[in-house]
Amino acid sequence: MSYKYPPDFGKIKEVTITNPAAGSDFIIPVPAYQVWRIHNIVALLTTSAVVNTRYPLFIIDDGANMVYDMFLGTIAAGQSIQLNIGEFPLSMWTVGLTGIVPLPTPSPIAEGWRIRSSTVNLDAGDTWTNIKLWISEWLNPHA
Repeated sequence: MSYKYPPDFGKIKEVTITNPAAGSDFIIPVPAYQVWRIHNIVALLTTSAVVNTRYPLFIIDDGANMVYDMFLGTIAAGQSIQLNIGEFPLSMWTVGLTGIVPLPTPSPIAEGWRIRSSTVNLDAGDTWTNIKLWISEWLNPHA
């Protein structure tokens, strides 16, 4: 099913996500009866000292099927990287320890869809923290 945005901007808001347990990726489900347009997501990945390179992916899925994924770069042991994922016409690059990643625009996602990370070689001591989204939100007219 396709979704068209209403003619207004929706309710623009910041969503702060509870940090997942150490050694876990984050999962952000779109709540029931809502459609979101993602403007920006930030998250901090801090890796433990356990030697192994981490390969984080950013994923949007419909609850079952992957719709969008983006490789976020490599992160060595004992480092932190702030990821900025958003609606800007840039390709992914790393500036110091900040990764900047583009989103497809516009990015409407409906209830039951998920925004998540999937990190290859994620260690039990690695943490995702400071996870925030800036979105426009509408009630789902098809619910």
